[in-house]
Amino acid sequence: MDRKIHFRSIIDYTTIEGPLMRRFGVMALHMTTTGGGNQPVLQVVGVRDCPAVRDKLAEIDAMRENG
Repeated sequence: MDRKIHFRSIIDYTTIEGPLMRRFGVMALHMTTTGGGNQPVLQVVGVRDCPAVRDKLAEIDAMRENG
């Protein structure tokens, strides 16, 4: 499947870490969009420093909203 998601439709960023991911020092970043229900539409697995990536995406989102 090839699909584009508009950045402005992302409403939630969540970091997930399981025992195996923790062992390798990575996490998953789940993004939920409007109309996507409770299930993440986009999942990026194997992200190092995932909280910083999540925070940077939220910062970019806020800058785009505020012009």
